[in-house]
Amino acid sequence: MSAQPPYGENTPSLVVQLLIWLSRHTLMGHGRLRKVTRSLVEKLHKGPVDTHLWGVPMRMNPHTNMSERKPMFRLDRYDPKERKFMHQILRRSDRPVMIDIGAHIAVYSLDAVLNGPKHTRAIAIEPQPQLNQHIRFNLGAIKASGNQAIDNLQLLGCAIGPENGVARLEIPDGAHLAHVVEEGGIEVPLKTLLSVLEEQQVDHIDFLKIDIEGYEGEALGPFLEQADDSLLPAGIVMEHLHMDEWNCDIQGLLAKRGYRENLRTRSNAIWTRES
Repeated sequence: MSAQPPYGENTPSLVVQLLIWLSRHTLMGHGRLRKVTRSLVEKLHKGPVDTHLWGVPMRMNPHTNMSERKPMFRLDRYDPKERKFMHQILRRSDRPVMIDIGAHIAVYSLDAVLNGPKHTRAIAIEPQPQLNQHIRFNLGAIKASGNQAIDNLQLLGCAIGPENGVARLEIPDGAHLAHVVEEGGIEVPLKTLLSVLEEQQVDHIDFLKIDIEGYEGEALGPFLEQADDSLLPAGIVMEHLHMDEWNCDIQGLLAKRGYRENLRTRSNAIWTRES
């Protein structure tokens, strides 16, 4: 993979910076006006955008990655209920730990370590090589800015599944989405969630977020069947858009292990386990 130019070389003009600010803080970031604002930014600034989120440097690719548009133009509207729930769960723990399976650009993980309780530990798991490289670039930029909280975020480049080995990853839209397939694609390491926890010496999970495009059954099913009670997360946010692709009854397994569904948003289901 080619090296990226240093952070700051893609800093937009003052006009574009103003448009981004207006989108984040005014009605310019709502409804049709947001589309107008985004269109103006795309016309005035080509390529990646070096900006800031939560006060730290971040390179975003809103023109080529749809999943980066909302965080860049209207961060407060990016899974607000889910991230509020995450913070509530993390605040309950003396040693907060969150696991982000299918981290994509790691918004949840970054939010946890930058804005969560002090010393929150986040493990972001993203097998897609381009996205993994993108996250690593931003982690480096944040660390170079002097932010020490970012040291509590670990990035793993593997897929989570039913066994340890190799998975084949199909990437139909470049750096956007990836699917585990039986044939074709690229090879990436495959690990069980239990093996990752053992390797990383994790003795408990407070919050788990999982969004892996229909592979949730293979990744979460074995964990729910085999994990000791002490490892079960207090709270789970899981994408439900691909439920028809799950290879097992995840909802049944969750209920069996003491979880109840609290809320369902447009994309995700929020589950809580009463200890």
